[in-house]
Amino acid sequence: MELEAGRPDSETRTYPPELRGPLPRRVQMSSNDASFLLVVVVVCLGIGSIAVGYESSSAIKEMRQRTALRQHGLITTGEVSASHGGHGNSTVSYTFTANGVKYAGRAEMPNYRLILRDSDPIAIRFLPSEPTVNHPADWDWSGTGNLMPILFALFFVTMGSVTLVVLLRDRKLAREGRPARAVVIGCTRDKAQFRLLYEFGTTDGLSVEGSCNCAEEHEEGAYVLILYLPNRPSRNHSYPMEYFTVVE
Repeated sequence: MELEAGRPDSETRTYPPELRGPLPRRVQMSSNDASFLLVVVVVCLGIGSIAVGYESSSAIKEMRQRTALRQHGLITTGEVSASHGGHGNSTVSYTFTANGVKYAGRAEMPNYRLILRDSDPIAIRFLPSEPTVNHPADWDWSGTGNLMPILFALFFVTMGSVTLVVLLRDRKLAREGRPARAVVIGCTRDKAQFRLLYEFGTTDGLSVEGSCNCAEEHEEGAYVLILYLPNRPSRNHSYPMEYFTVVE
């Protein structure tokens, strides 16, 4: 379908008044969905940042403890108190005596084939100044072996970041998008909404195809108003926008 490249004054006058002013426009959030997404961004990035900070702090602390044990640790013989298998990595609990006081520890086994029984002897390296920092002397440091906190942090950071990108992209399009009349070339139901396909012409003479979700069904050949970024016409959406409205 042939589309006009220009924007005649008569066509421009058919645009809503809020789209005829200079760029960038003033915009504001237009729906409860947008406010909800903003809350999602704040909560997810907040929780994710706290979790990342906590895990980073734990990793630094563990690294310092490992270095201190290597440089200043003493070795003693402890006793296995329990072994733990099942899902995930196997671990062993043990006790040992330092400075006349009995201490307990727990570590991940370096080999799942390793068999330890209660009361078996085990060499333990500990800090004389702080015996609560300890680890089996003959095993590589394993930490907790639990990836869940890291995955938890990454999940929230990723969700918050993706949602923030969606909001910022919609806001930029509402502020800086150029209006155009687009011809509907397809419209299909997509769950509770419709998937709208359209074609429009830019002021530079390009013919561009676009798509977006919309609440209403449109017939092929009908015209819809869209906004597109002049320097990136592939970034476009039907108007009014889903999350932002233009303030006159």
